[in-house]
Amino acid sequence: RAVHGDAAEDELACLEECLGSGMLTPTVGGVAFRHELARMTIEESLAPYRRAALHRDALAALIAPPGGAPDPARLAHHAEAAGEADAVLRFAPAAAARAESVGAHRQAAAQYARALRFAGDLSAQERVDLLEGRFRSAFRADDCDEAIAAMQEALDCHRALGDRLREGDRLRRLSGVLFCPGDRLAEADRMAQAAVTILEELGPGRELGLAYANNAMLCMNRED
Repeated sequence: RAVHGDAAEDELACLEECLGSGMLTPTVGGVAFRHELARMTIEESLAPYRRAALHRDALAALIAPPGGAPDPARLAHHAEAAGEADAVLRFAPAAAARAESVGAHRQAAAQYARALRFAGDLSAQERVDLLEGRFRSAFRADDCDEAIAAMQEALDCHRALGDRLREGDRLRRLSGVLFCPGDRLAEADRMAQAAVTILEELGPGRELGLAYANNAMLCMNRED
């Protein structure tokens, strides 16, 4: 990862030696480790407080880089390593949205997961937004187990919020994902029926129509 001037101010005297040995290599506007393994080895050798302080310095420097726009994925990485919860919750969802926009769904799911590790003080609505983002990205990345876990937790939030419409609709979505692995069909059927039961109580609507369609899909695939 590049090290810009602000983050490296106290270490400028060491740069020449590191560049000369091949440990570091010049980049546009800074320097970088020649090999990722070398960077990881150096980082892991540091005392925890020193490592966190350097990540904090990097975060402060990269929020306003000398050239180009800030990279939310890099900022989220340094924020997590520095233990800066507010910064993680600011940059990780932005990094997830950027990853989703270019079809990098596995990376998006990882960024939503990063934000959720710091989401203890968020409201149920804020938390459910992150969980549903993780569900969406994990499912598109074909990680059904992660998607299922995220939606199960999101359902708890919808119930806590008393949002019966979204509870029923998300049960329908969860049912469809449970069907995919092929070994959880009975559970998929139960979720599908629960979705219909809740949504029928709320009257006709798009969500109920989708729940009926989901039931029809399950019946078709078991030749019922």
